[in-house]
Amino acid sequence: IRVPLLVWQPRQSQRQDIHCLTSCLDILPTLAYLTGQPIPVWSAGQILPLPGIPTDEIAGRSIFSFEAQHNKKYLPLKTFTMALLKDQYKLIYYRGYGSFSDQYELYDLNNDPEERVDLFDRKDPISQALQAELIPIIQNQLSNKAFD
Repeated sequence: IRVPLLVWQPRQSQRQDIHCLTSCLDILPTLAYLTGQPIPVWSAGQILPLPGIPTDEIAGRSIFSFEAQHNKKYLPLKTFTMALLKDQYKLIYYRGYGSFSDQYELYDLNNDPEERVDLFDRKDPISQALQAELIPIIQNQLSNKAFD
């Protein structure tokens, strides 16, 4: 999910790195802001942290990722992976992967950027909180006709 994005503003003279969770949804409002255009009301993203815009507005937000590569074209999605990134954590849900279906994994990306140590424990408060946030999103996706 780590994809670099390079944006060069007019008259920009210094490099600025952004080290917070962002989404491709943030590109439209950011470009609209930088070009002085109104941000469409239907835009789901937020302006990326720029000089004069505090990163507090992005801190603590949830980013969702969805992957469904192993499905036949035009048929309902049966196999997919959904992830929730929040703060330093990444919770992954797997569906339709045989004996590994309906499983979760949790990683602390600050201390384990390679995602080697699965921390998911149904009794752990962090696991519970992130799972409680992801389950409604999964259920919403499963109620979608594409998942029949």
